[in-house]
Amino acid sequence: MLAHLPVDGWRVDTAEQRAAIADMLAGLVDYCLGPARNRTLARLELYLDASRRAELDRELAAANRGFLERTAAGMRGAGIANPTEAAGLLLAQLDGLLYDALTRPFLGGAERKRTRRFLDTIVRGYAPKAGGD
Repeated sequence: MLAHLPVDGWRVDTAEQRAAIADMLAGLVDYCLGPARNRTLARLELYLDASRRAELDRELAAANRGFLERTAAGMRGAGIANPTEAAGLLLAQLDGLLYDALTRPFLGGAERKRTRRFLDTIVRGYAPKAGGD
């Protein structure tokens, strides 16, 4: 899965660049909800279990490191402020989308159009603000 997460090309200056990132993230979400659905469920269950079993923390931190490092590298290359923190926020946002899709399918969380709208909103949040604010 990480092999499909690029470390470059994360530009967010134009609508086309943001759309390309949203497409890439939509593909990742589709994979997590499709072919890797059972693995995604197990990963989320492990996070919940780790909240009660501290001995799982180290392994889960290591499992997240690859995603965070690749994402932060891409964000750093795009000039996104605080790329390490931004990568952590993106991971939390993606996990939220996955959790919603897996646990509340009756709300339409797995619908690609809905997911794409949410991802567009997330990616727009990383774009530079007009006027420098």
